[in-house]
Amino acid sequence: DKLEEKVRKTSEEYGMLEVGDSVLVCVSGGADSMALFYILKALTPIYRLTLGIFHLNHLLRGEEAEEDARFVEKIAQENKVPVFIHSFDVASFAHKQKLSLEEAGRLQRYKLANEIAEKEGFTKIALAHQADDQVETFLLRLLRGTSLSGLKGIPPVRGKIIRPLIKVYREEIEAYLKRKGIPYRIDTTNLDGSNLRSKVRHYLLPYFVTYNPNFREKIIELMEQIKSEEEYIEEEARKEAERRVVKLEGGIKIKGPFELPLPFLKRLFAIALRFDEKVSRKLTRKHIEELAWKVKGGKAGFLITLPGNYQVLREGEDLVVLREFEQEEEVEQEPLKLNLPGEVELWELGWKLKASLVKRKDARLSSLSDVAYIDAKKVKFPLRVRTWQPGDRFSPLGMKNSKKLQDFFVDAKVPRSVRKKIPIVESEGKIVWVAGYRIDERFKVDSETEEVVVLELRR
Repeated sequence: DKLEEKVRKTSEEYGMLEVGDSVLVCVSGGADSMALFYILKALTPIYRLTLGIFHLNHLLRGEEAEEDARFVEKIAQENKVPVFIHSFDVASFAHKQKLSLEEAGRLQRYKLANEIAEKEGFTKIALAHQADDQVETFLLRLLRGTSLSGLKGIPPVRGKIIRPLIKVYREEIEAYLKRKGIPYRIDTTNLDGSNLRSKVRHYLLPYFVTYNPNFREKIIELMEQIKSEEEYIEEEARKEAERRVVKLEGGIKIKGPFELPLPFLKRLFAIALRFDEKVSRKLTRKHIEELAWKVKGGKAGFLITLPGNYQVLREGEDLVVLREFEQEEEVEQEPLKLNLPGEVELWELGWKLKASLVKRKDARLSSLSDVAYIDAKKVKFPLRVRTWQPGDRFSPLGMKNSKKLQDFFVDAKVPRSVRKKIPIVESEGKIVWVAGYRIDERFKVDSETEEVVVLELRR
């Protein structure tokens, strides 16, 4: 059959099947998965395949889903192949993990299929994603927002997972099923436009095709181009990550300096932060961009909170990514006195705080978080340097009203375990600077300032 030959050529192109493979075919009972099973059955004499069927009931469609499971079991019996049918409450899992139903179902299908393949000795897991799925995924990701990497599409092969129908269009599958008289089930939720993918399939994609009959082919060409370029960048960034990432107890260190182009730096960080699935699964483009911009901006002493209860700290030229641990016992630090000019060691933190005086005309104001500029007439020396205390208030630069320092820390996403380590500089009982974060509005340099006190955090 022409479609079977097309799938065979796809398999050869991507090295999907090897002689003697044992393939677990994921079969929902729908048109795509039924075509996949029968095509692989037709290719069995060529590759001497051993087939098995896996079906997952998501418990979302009641009796209709039960009928799907019985249908798949009947197909397996008719074809004399082992069948593995499982049920899982996808809705409950999605709610607990704060995932979409589609994502929750996908994760569980992959998890269970891999477990069965491992236990039963299947060398490959075949999924029925086809060319229209590629185009729909492209459009869905555009609608929801994604990175360039997200537009490269579904990979034909990933480990033991293969997608033999990846170059086949829906109409080819429907024609094949009709030619061969192969029965299949229809999922009514894919017909009524009740979910976004269904709306893309039935409304958005046909709309684009009216303007260009080759729209799907053009999208797939674009995805292949993105995939080719993305894979090159990914590989180069992976090599860079291998040179720079050092494993630590409870995290990693990413060695600097980071004199790299911004797009490449973002990719490097994205790869480095895959060290823990708790981080990578919920890591967003916003996290990566915030980190890259702070590094490129020369920020020193900054801290960024990541998913999975991790935090990123700047340590000299390097970045350290560690899980946040609550301190079992807070050690109260003795307040320090800072003279002008002067410098003090900040307890056991490995930092120093320096104070110097310059004329207003000589002050080179910068936005670095580890430097503060204060109107000299508004403070009285020696300044007092201490740690945060419950009840502390100040007026963050740009705000007229005062704010609890605790609320400021929450808004700035400063982990609790770090708050007691942040130096608080005060003059006559008023907070002048939350070191590394924000000065108080009352002490800012203004048009009447004649002399400027420069406070610097230094290693």
